[in-house]
Amino acid sequence: MLELYDGYLRDRGYDVYEIRRTAPDRREKPDVRLATMHRVKRLEFDHVFVVSANKGILPLEQAMAGAEDAIAERNADLVERSLLYVALTRAKKTATVTGWGTLSPLIGAQG
Repeated sequence: MLELYDGYLRDRGYDVYEIRRTAPDRREKPDVRLATMHRVKRLEFDHVFVVSANKGILPLEQAMAGAEDAIAERNADLVERSLLYVALTRAKKTATVTGWGTLSPLIGAQG
Protein backbone atom coordinates (compact mmCIF):
# COMPACT_ATOMS: atom_id res chain seq x y z
CA MET A 1 0.00 0.00 0.00
CA LEU A 2 2.77 2.41 0.90
CA GLU A 3 4.34 2.07 -2.54
CA LEU A 4 0.98 2.70 -4.23
CA TYR A 5 0.42 5.94 -2.33
CA ASP A 6 4.03 7.00 -2.88
CA GLY A 7 3.67 6.58 -6.64
CA TYR A 8 0.27 8.28 -6.71
CA LEU A 9 1.53 11.35 -4.83
CA ARG A 10 4.75 11.62 -6.83
CA ASP A 11 2.80 11.37 -10.11
CA ARG A 12 0.82 14.41 -8.98
CA GLY A 13 3.89 16.46 -8.21
CA TYR A 14 4.21 16.03 -4.45
CA ASP A 15 7.58 15.56 -2.82
CA VAL A 16 7.34 12.38 -0.77
CA TYR A 17 9.55 11.21 2.06
CA GLU A 18 9.12 7.73 3.52
CA ILE A 19 9.80 7.48 7.23
CA ARG A 20 11.97 4.44 7.77
CA ARG A 21 13.32 2.74 10.85
CA THR A 22 16.86 2.99 9.48
CA ALA A 23 16.90 6.78 8.87
CA PRO A 24 15.97 9.83 10.95
CA ASP A 25 12.88 11.84 10.06
CA ARG A 26 13.92 14.84 7.96
CA ARG A 27 11.75 17.59 9.47
CA GLU A 28 13.45 20.34 7.47
CA LYS A 29 11.89 19.09 4.23
CA PRO A 30 8.30 20.18 3.48
CA ASP A 31 7.44 16.76 2.04
CA VAL A 32 4.45 14.59 2.47
CA ARG A 33 5.70 11.93 4.88
CA LEU A 34 4.55 8.36 4.39
CA ALA A 35 4.87 5.67 7.01
CA THR A 36 3.27 2.56 8.34
CA MET A 37 1.51 2.82 11.67
CA HIS A 38 4.47 0.97 13.21
CA ARG A 39 6.87 3.72 12.13
CA VAL A 40 5.15 6.72 13.71
CA LYS A 41 5.61 5.77 17.33
CA ARG A 42 7.22 8.63 19.31
CA LEU A 43 6.79 11.07 16.39
CA GLU A 44 4.35 13.98 16.08
CA PHE A 45 2.82 15.68 13.06
CA ASP A 46 0.44 18.57 12.58
CA HIS A 47 -1.86 16.45 10.41
CA VAL A 48 -2.21 12.67 10.20
CA PHE A 49 -4.10 10.71 7.56
CA VAL A 50 -4.81 7.03 8.12
CA VAL A 51 -5.68 5.85 4.62
CA SER A 52 -7.17 2.60 3.39
CA ALA A 53 -8.94 1.90 6.67
CA ASN A 54 -10.74 -1.03 5.10
CA LYS A 55 -11.79 -4.41 6.35
CA GLY A 56 -8.89 -6.80 5.79
CA ILE A 57 -6.34 -4.00 5.91
CA LEU A 58 -7.23 -2.67 9.38
CA PRO A 59 -7.01 -4.93 11.28
CA LEU A 60 -4.48 -6.57 9.03
CA GLU A 61 -5.97 -9.81 7.75
CA GLN A 62 -2.67 -11.69 8.11
CA ALA A 63 -2.33 -10.64 11.76
CA MET A 64 -5.79 -11.93 12.57
CA ALA A 65 -5.40 -15.14 10.53
CA GLY A 66 -2.48 -16.24 12.71
CA ALA A 67 -4.67 -16.36 15.81
CA GLU A 68 -5.04 -19.99 16.90
CA ASP A 69 -7.77 -19.54 19.49
CA ALA A 70 -10.11 -16.91 20.96
CA ILE A 71 -7.44 -15.53 23.31
CA ALA A 72 -4.85 -15.19 20.54
CA GLU A 73 -7.50 -13.56 18.33
CA ARG A 74 -8.36 -11.06 21.06
CA ASN A 75 -4.67 -10.27 21.58
CA ALA A 76 -4.14 -9.74 17.83
CA ASP A 77 -7.19 -7.47 17.73
CA LEU A 78 -5.84 -5.48 20.69
CA VAL A 79 -2.48 -5.00 18.96
CA GLU A 80 -4.20 -3.73 15.81
CA ARG A 81 -6.41 -1.36 17.83
CA SER A 82 -3.37 -0.07 19.69
CA LEU A 83 -1.55 0.65 16.40
CA LEU A 84 -4.51 2.67 15.16
CA TYR A 85 -4.64 4.58 18.45
CA VAL A 86 -0.93 5.38 18.29
CA ALA A 87 -1.20 6.54 14.67
CA LEU A 88 -4.15 8.84 15.37
CA THR A 89 -2.65 10.32 18.52
CA ARG A 90 0.47 11.42 16.61
CA ALA A 91 -1.61 14.32 15.24
CA LYS A 92 -1.22 17.70 16.94
CA LYS A 93 -3.99 19.42 14.92
CA THR A 94 -6.07 17.02 12.83
CA ALA A 95 -6.45 13.30 12.23
CA THR A 96 -8.37 11.98 9.25
CA VAL A 97 -9.34 8.39 8.49
CA THR A 98 -10.29 7.37 4.95
CA GLY A 99 -11.36 4.19 3.25
CA TRP A 100 -13.70 2.80 0.61
CA GLY A 101 -16.15 -0.07 0.28
CA THR A 102 -16.34 -2.08 3.50
CA LEU A 103 -14.65 -0.03 6.15
CA SER A 104 -12.71 -1.42 9.07
CA PRO A 105 -14.77 -2.40 12.10
CA LEU A 106 -12.11 -0.61 14.17
CA ILE A 107 -13.32 2.81 13.03
CA GLY A 108 -16.92 2.13 13.95
CA ALA A 109 -18.48 2.84 10.56
CA GLN A 110 -19.59 0.60 7.76
CA GLY A 111 -19.94 1.71 4.16
